[in-house]
Amino acid sequence: AIVWGHFSPPNGTIEGAIGRDPHHRQRMAVVPDDEGKWARTHYETVEAHAHTSVAEFKLETGRTHQIRVHARAQGHPLLGDPKYDGHRLRSGTPGGAREDFFADLFDILPHPALHAYRLGFDHPTTGERLHFDAAPPPPWRRVLRVLRQGEGEGAAGD
Repeated sequence: AIVWGHFSPPNGTIEGAIGRDPHHRQRMAVVPDDEGKWARTHYETVEAHAHTSVAEFKLETGRTHQIRVHARAQGHPLLGDPKYDGHRLRSGTPGGAREDFFADLFDILPHPALHAYRLGFDHPTTGERLHFDAAPPPPWRRVLRVLRQGEGEGAAGD
């Protein structure tokens, strides 16, 4: 995932029950333990940019929107995520060129910057452990390439 900001520490575990957000019923949130289902998410920062980071997440549980909810609860919503506040400028100096830069990125990747590059599960009949890998799609790779060149310093059309 590409998230806003930088996790501190850069690698760790997020735990928290997930349930309906009491203020926005269309989304989920970290809630008191007795109001949701327990969830644990491991994260590792794999690269950091000026105002965003790339993090890998490994789930111990499989709750609805778990990565999006846990990342947002830590103050690092996924880039471009309209449901969990990642679709607008989150950090750094606001300004025309910088806002235009991120607006261009949101146009390139018009959904949360989340890609499941590896999935694994036990086959329900045979019990065999199955693994599937998939490279990120071209728009995701393009956004990452632009962020690596410098946030707000270049044009997203490069």
